[in-house]
Amino acid sequence: MPLFKKDGKEMAKSYDDNYSFTFNKSTGYYAGKVSINYANTEVSGVTYCEGKDKLVPGNYIIEVTCDGVVIGSTNLRLD
Repeated sequence: MPLFKKDGKEMAKSYDDNYSFTFNKSTGYYAGKVSINYANTEVSGVTYCEGKDKLVPGNYIIEVTCDGVVIGSTNLRLD
């Protein structure tokens, strides 16, 4: 799950191959990852995001990807 900081950069625990993934023919880095076998039924899931930098007040974009495609996104504002 990529987490974009207010400056538009991705937040990740590390920026090496262990935290990279491919989506929309681009390579990105994720802040949290969990595998879910949804089997065509609704399921809930939780992932915890980590980054090298602390979260600071501002706007963040969170995207959910599956098989290299963004399937959901939301905005988060920290005050």
